[in-house]
Amino acid sequence: MFPIPYSLFPTMGAESQCTVRFGEQRSEGKALLETDHLIFRGTFRLNIPRKAITKLDATDGTLRVTFPEGTALFELGPTAAKWADKIRHPPSLLDKLGVKPGMRVAVLGVDDEAFLDQLATRVSDVARRTPKQGTDIRLLRGRLRRRSRATRKAAWLPNAGRRDLGDSRER
Repeated sequence: MFPIPYSLFPTMGAESQCTVRFGEQRSEGKALLETDHLIFRGTFRLNIPRKAITKLDATDGTLRVTFPEGTALFELGPTAAKWADKIRHPPSLLDKLGVKPGMRVAVLGVDDEAFLDQLATRVSDVARRTPKQGTDIRLLRGRLRRRSRATRKAAWLPNAGRRDLGDSRER
């Protein structure tokens, strides 16, 4: 097994120290923008699902997020507008995996047709069994094994309980 350097892949979330106001509460703490939630951890906590956000705007460094429980004001400074854009336009799975147009990709052990269709819209050079020389990224399901030096990136996709491909928790 080998570790995959985190620097090879784009950041999947964002975090910032900030002040949040929610109802009568006000606290300094850490805001986290995750794939499906906006989270705040301070003297009080918020966990706002993206799907629950009904109104969103960023003005004067404050991100205003309205959801069924109320409106939270995140004082993020200059990053407020960036966070609003990330919430409105979340990155796709391919973006998170670092798959860019023109890359040579190897997909091994993945049989999710929706994912493969999405991949085909992004890149045209996809190997399904044996990676070609000069492969830019390998997308693997199951156990992550040693990669060849010719491959610049490798991503491990959990196998979602497929015992024939090995337990995804094994390292």
